[in-house]
Amino acid sequence: PEAFYALTGNRLNTHYTLPKILWFREKLPEVYKNTCWWMNVKDYIYGHLTGKFGYTDYSDASLTCCMDIHKKQWAESLLQALDIPIARMPRILAGHDIRGRISREASKRTGLHAGTPVAAAMARVPRAARACTSRATPIATSAPAHG
Repeated sequence: PEAFYALTGNRLNTHYTLPKILWFREKLPEVYKNTCWWMNVKDYIYGHLTGKFGYTDYSDASLTCCMDIHKKQWAESLLQALDIPIARMPRILAGHDIRGRISREASKRTGLHAGTPVAAAMARVPRAARACTSRATPIATSAPAHG
């Protein structure tokens, strides 16, 4: 457990992606076999907005239990040991990287302007922490206000 934590920065918990991947492999092998990318819902939505699938950001990648947090890349040795193809893991981008632009098709469906850049983004908690510690203009967050 300590080596796993040192590598991924996470305790193994069913909340994270890795146990879910293993569950799909055991319980729904056809779904596992036919899965193109293991990604979060936001990355799926961004894929539909841009027409480009297979991307995520560092904050979400770090919460899969599959990322080497020191190298900031997928933990190849872990994935190989578990026989999970690294090719099914999305490309990891910085939150500010442009992962694509709103496609014409998505523009027609959503009313968003075609060509608008779509950033890789980051999960709510890291985004909120960044906004709280930034001297620059805070990054907008959808995290609910508490207080």
